[in-house]
Amino acid sequence: MNDRKTVLVLGGGVGGLVAANRLRKLLPARHRVVLVDRERQHVFQPSPLWLAVGDRAPEDIQRPLEKLVRTGVEVRVGSIDRIDTAARVVRVGGQDLAADAIIVALGADLAPEAIPRPLPTKRRC
Repeated sequence: MNDRKTVLVLGGGVGGLVAANRLRKLLPARHRVVLVDRERQHVFQPSPLWLAVGDRAPEDIQRPLEKLVRTGVEVRVGSIDRIDTAARVVRVGGQDLAADAIIVALGADLAPEAIPRPLPTKRRC
């Protein structure tokens, strides 16, 4: 009987990093923790403000996600094409990754065009 489980953590931002690191510490070593992100570098989001005013350099506000490997977290770099929660399968760069559990920590993208604008109303005087 194979009792090895796989947890996919989708997103390499603060939420995904915290989840992956915490799971790796809590779960037995036989279980896999796999972090998936489209970028190779984690950029600490409040830091671009420091960068803009000259208090930080670009190399000061980012770290390679690959550093997680030494803690026992696997890293997959690629765009997430599809998440099938019922089947617990995530398609990354055209390849399906099966999981026993999925944590979605993808953050947010700005997409103001996706918000419908209200129709103008007639003003009454």
